[in-house]
Order: sequence, then C-alpha cells, then structure tokens
Amino acid sequence: MEKYKKILKKRIIFLTIFVVFAVLLQIFIFYNGYEVADIESFRDELVGFQTGLLCSMIILFVFQIVRYIRAMKNDTQLKKLYNCENDERRKDIKQKSGGNVLLFSSVVIIFAGIISGYFNEVVSYTLIACAFFQLNLCALLKLYYSKKY
Repeated sequence: MEKYKKILKKRIIFLTIFVVFAVLLQIFIFYNGYEVADIESFRDELVGFQTGLLCSMIILFVFQIVRYIRAMKNDTQLKKLYNCENDERRKDIKQKSGGNVLLFSSVVIIFAGIISGYFNEVVSYTLIACAFFQLNLCALLKLYYSKKY
C-alpha cells in the first residue's frame, strides 16, 4: 500500500498544479478579460463561459484531491480505492474506451480553448466542442464496453 500511497501523492501534486494554474487563469480573466482581447469581438458570454468552465474544473479537481487525501488517511478507504482501480474488468473497459490519455488530452484542449478565447472566439468554441466530443465519445465507449463485458 505504500507504493499506492506514492502514486496518490503524485496525483495530488499533479491535480494541485492544475488547480493553481486554473485559479491563476481565473484571476487573469477576472481582472484583465476585457483589456486583452479586441473589444468588438470579445463578448460577455465568452467571459462567462470561460469563468464557468474554469470554476467547474477547479471544483472537480479539488473534489478529487480531497477524495485522495481522505483515502490516504483511512486504510479501509485506501484499500477500497486500490481495489476499485485495479479491478481487471474496469481496467479493460478503461483501456478500450481511451483511458487516461483521452481524459488528459480533453482537459488540455479545454484549457487551450479557454486561453484561445482571447485571440479568436471561433477557435475557442471549436476547441471546447472538440473536447466535449472526446469526453462524450469516451463515455459512450465506456457504456458500450461495460455492457459487452
């Protein structure tokens, strides 16, 4: 279990880096949102969309960090989380549906979409739509493979 605790610590550090980056980006949007982009093409809806997307990502990442910290403090929760992650059926379904790579690339694409909103609104919405398409495809594949296996 000590090896798994090290893995969880690495995940906590990685998620914390994402949360700090997202909070800094949120602060930048709040204070400089209207000054960075061209006023004619920059709309309030885009700022609201960026803010809502970042806030929801921050909440999800913080929730996951708290979940890992609680599991590290309680041995029964740690064993339960370990067994859940190392279940062969779940691993097979996750591997066939894209796994962590698809999730990670979707998060990076969403961040890129938020940042690109300052330069081009169409590119921003296209990147975010692409990320949501990837996430929906992953979810559909998980449903399909969970029924199949």
